[in-house]
Amino acid sequence: MSNIFDEFLATKIGVVRDTTYNKNTVIMNNQLKPYFKNTSISKVNFNVVMKFRKHLIDKGLSNQRINAIIKFLKEVTNFANAIYETSYNPFRRIKPLAVEQKKEINFYTLDEYSKLDSVVDDIVYKMFFRFLYFSGLGKVKHQL
Repeated sequence: MSNIFDEFLATKIGVVRDTTYNKNTVIMNNQLKPYFKNTSISKVNFNVVMKFRKHLIDKGLSNQRINAIIKFLKEVTNFANAIYETSYNPFRRIKPLAVEQKKEINFYTLDEYSKLDSVVDDIVYKMFFRFLYFSGLGKVKHQL
């Protein structure tokens, strides 16, 4: 199956963004190739995919990461179906794993920030908090 992975990835050069291509290369090299190295594409069925998913769960990967890996494997399988002119789809009955919803973050209002700013005495921290608040970085990476 290693050849199919390489062929699939080769079709993505210049078609997808570099970050997507790199992410797919990592998935292929770290997860798919080692697990499926001696497996024929014709042997990839529902049970094989479910065992692979269990293997990923046992490795401690997050459900979101596992879903991304399975989605990539599905894309490779669809590509192989197109090459070999088959229509077998072992993913038809496979549902994605539940992904935990991200916690909602409550951002500071300008009044709340002004109160924080008034009690911070150290100029370095004051400038740091100002930078985070007014640049919007506090919304993404930090909770004040």
